[in-house]
Amino acid sequence: MARVRDRTEDFKEAVRVAALSHGYTEAQLAALMSSFIIRKPSPKSPFTNAAIKTLQSIRELERFIVKHRRDYVDLHRSTEQERDNIEHEVGVFVKACKEQIDILKNRIHKEEKNGSGKTWLGTRDESSRVDLIAHQHGVVWLFSLPLL
Repeated sequence: MARVRDRTEDFKEAVRVAALSHGYTEAQLAALMSSFIIRKPSPKSPFTNAAIKTLQSIRELERFIVKHRRDYVDLHRSTEQERDNIEHEVGVFVKACKEQIDILKNRIHKEEKNGSGKTWLGTRDESSRVDLIAHQHGVVWLFSLPLL
């Protein structure tokens, strides 16, 4: 039975020697070697960035509602004008969140139509792309639930 040998250290040494032969400074070499330990996160897709922004808006709406719930429900704590202001602000929040959700939906439909965009886990097959689109539709559906 063949024995398996970990050659990671040999690889790191080969990289170090090659970097020094190409004129890397000690600081550049240290940055290169640390990249083996700490990987940089992959860049987020435009859909993910928009989804995070939408989620933050929905959470802000929920915090606002919790903060003003007592004032709105208890008739003795606030005037009719204050309750109308709370209703107006909640309406503005909900409208902004729905617009962001519509932007996400449009982005999904555009990627669906063009066949562009990333695939699930970076694979190239069609089923992977279909899975990613289904996942994105699920995200949009989950975001729309609190606004119903």
